[in-house]
This record gives sequence, structure tokens and C-alpha cells, in this order.
Amino acid sequence: MFVRSVTDRKRKEFNYPINNPQLVMQHLNDHDLLQLETINLDLAQYILNSKNKEYIQSYITNICKNECLDFVSSFMDNKDPINLVRYINKQFPNYFLTMLSSNKFTKSQLVKYCFISFEYNESNEVILMNIDDTLVNYVNDNLDFIEYEKINKLENVISSFKTLDICFEFINSNKPNHDLFDNIYNLNMYQINEANIKYLIEYKLQKVSK
Repeated sequence: MFVRSVTDRKRKEFNYPINNPQLVMQHLNDHDLLQLETINLDLAQYILNSKNKEYIQSYITNICKNECLDFVSSFMDNKDPINLVRYINKQFPNYFLTMLSSNKFTKSQLVKYCFISFEYNESNEVILMNIDDTLVNYVNDNLDFIEYEKINKLENVISSFKTLDICFEFINSNKPNHDLFDNIYNLNMYQINEANIKYLIEYKLQKVSK
């Protein structure tokens, strides 16, 4: 059914279930992957987890050139988005700016997208994402980055923070990720202001008391 919808150019909903994406791919070619009709959550996960660079490149081009923002938003919540984010950033480093300019993404999705980028993209790719300091400003002004818990590669996050010269405007969070926050503190990745100094004193006193 799905393959027929692609060949007939009759697009199905992107959440249409595909139980055997490997079998589907046997009937598709690189040109098909540039068509909107192949945008599908199950198929995307299969392609992105494959090692076929040509297929991945075509599929990412399809997603980004056709502005499939609803699809990306759904993928972020319902699939493993690591490879999606990684490959989008490699081919379309301005995509995060597109996400910010749309109303398709929640704040938690945007923060998640950033952390995956920091963890799994190369430093030069992260730099290219920072168009007009958009990425830096978004991180610096957002306490959610101090509170984010689902970090797999903390050393990569810190490396990205260093690369971008991150300096948080406010750090007075009620529920910081302590491993992340200790690095932010030790590397002076925060602005010197009254609110931050007061918070740091309280934070250190709480750690001593424990």
C-alpha cells in the first residue's frame, strides 16, 4: 500500500505504519526519497539508521527543502531523533533558525534539538548552526539548558559550550543538572551579576551542608 502511494504520488499521513521498512526500501530508489510521498516516521527511522549515505542525504534534503516541520516535530517526540538532528545539521546548518522562526516546536523540543547537536555534531558543524549568534543567544537566555537531564555525552556538551563561548545570563535554577552546572561554574560560563553571585553562594552552601 505504501509503495503504491509513492508511485501514484498520493501521499499518506506521515504516521502511516510501516511494519517492514526494509521491504519497502527494496521497491524505492534515490529519486523516490526526494518526494514528499516518502515522508514517513517508520521509514525515516530505518533510513537514518542505515549506512547508505546517498539515501540519507536524499531523505534529509526532502525533509528540509519541503519544510516538513510537523514531521520533524513528531519525530522528535515519537522516534529516536539523534541521527535526524545530526544529519540535518550536517546538510542544513540553518535549520535550527527555521525551527525557531516557526510555531511547530515546543520549548522542550528546541532544547532537546540543541543538546543532541552539542553531543553528536562536530564542533565546526555547531559553529555553522550559530547564524548571527542565534544559537548562542538562545542558550545564554534559557534556564532550561541548565536543568536538562537527558545528557549522554556531557564532555561533548561542554566542548560545544566552549566552542560557542557560552555565558549564561542567569543561572539561578531551582533544579539544575548538577553535573552540568558544576562544569558551568568551574569554567566560569556565566555572567557576573548580583543574582548569579547570590545563587552561587546558596548553591555552594547547600552542597557543603549535604
